[in-house]
Order: sequence, then structure tokens, then C-alpha cells
Amino acid sequence: MSSYVDREWFYYLRGRELLLYKLLGGSSNERISQSGVLRTRGRELMYPNEDIADGLRVEYTALNEPFVSEALETTTGVTSSTIINFQVANSAFKTDVSGLSFVVVAEEDDSITGFTDADKYFYVGQSIAVTGSTAGGNNTTYTVSSVSSASVTVSAVVTGATSQTLTFKNNGNAILGGAAGTNTFTDFLAADKIKVQGSASNDADYTISSISSNGDALIVSSAPSAVESSGERITITQISVEDATPDATSHINLNRMLSLAVVDYLKAMSFESAGEIDKKEYYMKEFFGKLGDNESNKRNISVSFPSGPFAIR
Repeated sequence: MSSYVDREWFYYLRGRELLLYKLLGGSSNERISQSGVLRTRGRELMYPNEDIADGLRVEYTALNEPFVSEALETTTGVTSSTIINFQVANSAFKTDVSGLSFVVVAEEDDSITGFTDADKYFYVGQSIAVTGSTAGGNNTTYTVSSVSSASVTVSAVVTGATSQTLTFKNNGNAILGGAAGTNTFTDFLAADKIKVQGSASNDADYTISSISSNGDALIVSSAPSAVESSGERITITQISVEDATPDATSHINLNRMLSLAVVDYLKAMSFESAGEIDKKEYYMKEFFGKLGDNESNKRNISVSFPSGPFAIR
């Protein structure tokens, strides 16, 4: 395809059709006219005279979720960290960890000890599958009831054992926020929808099924693409949840200023139908005013002036 497409190619939308034109008089400014005479091109449009072998990429904005369950002004949860990691259901998240011990104390107080960073990979309520123990009965599924950096308290252990090399699988999908007590995810609630950005393999949108009791893990309904250890600067942002069956309590998927603009537009259309053109013009003026205010609110402009050596301070 030719160069300078941003300056020499134009489109027009006709219903559901996309009409594409090329500007004559651009980087190449001569053509053969219908009479066979070579002439300098004027600034006119023509249908493309070349094949577009790889097709077109059309970028556009669409409002696919017109109604949402929460106002945009309160959809503000966000966290960013380099200690976030991802676990995928039935996939190992810690492999061949040596020097571990099963400690039998009392029911619900049994533990697996010998870790150095357990609080980064385990969370309260987690269901884990353990393999690799030489005490065969201990290769089973446990529920985590508390976590520290050195140990994980689990449901009843079958038998005590030391010097174990173990592999751990999470029976659910989770995004963990690092060491216990960091409360990485306290801005979020169950049923929130989130967008993950900055990870090596797991950038996507997720829905939160539940949150660990200390706010250090998000249990998500869909599986991350891959198990991923911490290290990347990952940002998690709350995004709107579509309301598929809107009612009087639903919110338009617009900020407050644009929502007020929509109200003015509807009033204008109502007065136009009633034949009250003066009121219709008034509300259309209000409508366009709010559109302009919304755009100006996006601009953060600061102006600084250098002061001369003799300026009064």
C-alpha cells in the first residue's frame, strides 16, 4: 500500500458501508486523463487504484455496555505492585520445595513448615493439592486456615514427617498480592470486574469471585493464561460491570457530566416533539455546553514563566 496514507486516504461512512477514497495531488501528482494526456493532478478524490493485500484495520469507539451496575465515579479500585503473582487451577505454583515438615498438633492446627516466603503464595481459604511426600497419606488436598512466611496452617495432616520435598497446586484460579498483611486488594469487592496490565502473560479482564479474608488474594472466575511469579510491575484497575437487565437503579456508562448532558438532550427532543422550539434550543445549548465542559475537564494545563534576575519576589 502507498505511503502517506494518513494524508492521502480518506473514508466515508454510508450506513453500514465504508467507502474508501484516495486523494489525487498528493505525493505523486501526475495522471493520464481519459483523453490520454498526461496531466498534473488536481486535489480531487478517486477510488483506490491499487490492491490492499493485507486488508484494512479499522479502529473505532463503540459503546458496547450502555448500562452498568455502578456509577463510574465510584468505580475507582486500583492497585499496582511488583509482588503480584498468578496461580492457575490444577497447575503447580511451587515445585520441589525441599526441607519442609508436616507438623501434627491438633485438628485444624496442623501445619506445613520450613518455608521462607509462604505468605507470598498461600492465602486463607485456599484449597491446595500436595504431592511428593514420602509419607504417602500426606499427599492429599488441604484447606489453608492461616499463613506466615515460614509455615502454612492446614486442615488435619495424616502423619508427621520431616525433610520433605513437596510440590503444591492451587485448586482454584487466583491473583495474589504478595506477603500476608499487605492488604493489596482492599479496594476491591467480590463481583467486581478488573483489568490486569503489565504482566508477562496474564493481561486480561477478570471477574472477582471472592477475596481472601486478609485482602491478599483475589479468587477469579476465569483462569489466567499461565502461572506467573512476581517481578513485573502489574497494575490492576476496577472496570465497569455491564447491567444486562437495566432498571431504575442502573447507571448509564458515562461520567456524571455526560450523564447530565444526556438528560438535557432528552429534554430538547421532548420539547421539539411538543413544538416548543425555544425550549428545545435552550436545552441543546446546555447539551453542547456540557460536552465542552467534559472535554475541558480532561485537560490539565500548567503554565510557568521564568523570572528575571531583577524580578520582585
